[in-house]
Amino acid sequence: MPWDMSVCKWGVPADFTDDDALAAVKAADFTKSVFVNTSAKERKTRQAYTYVTVKGYRLCVVGHLHQQPDGSNPGSGNCFIPGWENWDVKTASDVVAVIAKLPDGGTWLDDERYPHPAV
Repeated sequence: MPWDMSVCKWGVPADFTDDDALAAVKAADFTKSVFVNTSAKERKTRQAYTYVTVKGYRLCVVGHLHQQPDGSNPGSGNCFIPGWENWDVKTASDVVAVIAKLPDGGTWLDDERYPHPAV
């Protein structure tokens, strides 16, 4: 998949592949999420944002889950890397469990969602 260079203004990791994206998602530690939100409209979707470093770039990884209408355990949504187009992977059940317990809040990322050179 390609990077969306219209939003990846600070560059991207060289020779990045879907395998690299999968490795980044697996390396993501959602207990260290910098921002967590629950959809305001229907309160059915939760997202958590955390960072990993890959090939000299800080990448944001988003974990996504769906709240169940009956209040039972949440279901998997998808994990993805903002800016890496047309790619996602099902959120693993252990990640769903972590995100489900996180409180909403943190610092909104805006453009910080997109790759930045690691410092």
